[in-house]
Amino acid sequence: RDLQPILEARHAALQTRRYEIEEFTASTATKIKEELSFEQSIKVKTQMARHATEQLSDVAAAIRRAVVSQQEKDVAWCGRLEDTEAETEDWREWAVQLRTTNRELEDKVAKARQAVAKKNEAVDFAEEQIEALRVLQAQQDDRAAE
Repeated sequence: RDLQPILEARHAALQTRRYEIEEFTASTATKIKEELSFEQSIKVKTQMARHATEQLSDVAAAIRRAVVSQQEKDVAWCGRLEDTEAETEDWREWAVQLRTTNRELEDKVAKARQAVAKKNEAVDFAEEQIEALRVLQAQQDDRAAE
């Protein structure tokens, strides 16, 4: 019986120690879960960051392609504009030549009209002279017949 109180005290101490160990185990398990959850959270966030980086990289590549494409289009338009400017200059030169030719033709037409007018005047004068000669001839014929 002398051992009974010692055994009970030891049993109580072991029981207390058991509760402490269970609390420690539960606390440790909670901390481990929290750390695992934190690690998983970091992994998820890292994956999200990688995914976002990939998306940004894809967007940057798409923007670079679009810029290159636009630059190619701009170069093509510049080439077309240069061609159009050259064609426009050719058309301008042709229009100037046409205007010059038109003025020359108008001058020739005016001179031809003047020449025709002079010839018409000469023809009218000649017809008047011929008519006058006919009248004189008729008068001479009438006198000779008398």
